Amino acid sequence: MNNIQQLRVQLEKMFESMGGENLEHDAADILKELQAQLNTSLDDLAMQFATSLEPRITISVRELGDLLLNIKDIGNSQQSIQRNAVAVEADEVLRPLMDLLDGSLSLYAQSCEKTVLKRLLKELWKIVMRILEKTVVLPPMNDKSLPRGQ
Repeated sequence: MNNIQQLRVQLEKMFESMGGENLEHDAADILKELQAQLNTSLDDLAMQFATSLEPRITISVRELGDLLLNIKDIGNSQQSIQRNAVAVEADEVLRPLMDLLDGSLSLYAQSCEKTVLKRLLKELWKIVMRILEKTVVLPPMNDKSLPRGQ
């Protein structure tokens, strides 16, 4: 993906060095079409890569949901204790997902160009939110092992 991004940048520089908007329409259209194809390829690759992480994200979100359900069950019987430990419990609930993402995101930040990293983060965010919604907020009614959204 970094190579495609570099190619996209080089194509933009070439477009500018050839005259930019003053370039003949045919040549400008070809270069703009190539730029659009490279952008589409980057988006597609970012989506494929993020999708490859989906099973690991799903497992982490299920752990998160189980921890959240346990805290809810405890909280019903000990409301005053729960209020005092909200921050600790929130950290514990988010731990499975954050452990997965923290290690991965550090690696991606080191190895990806800024533009590529933004695309990856965007796709990962979509996947995490979709899985959180399906698993924790609105779990399937027929799966008894998942926590219920109240």
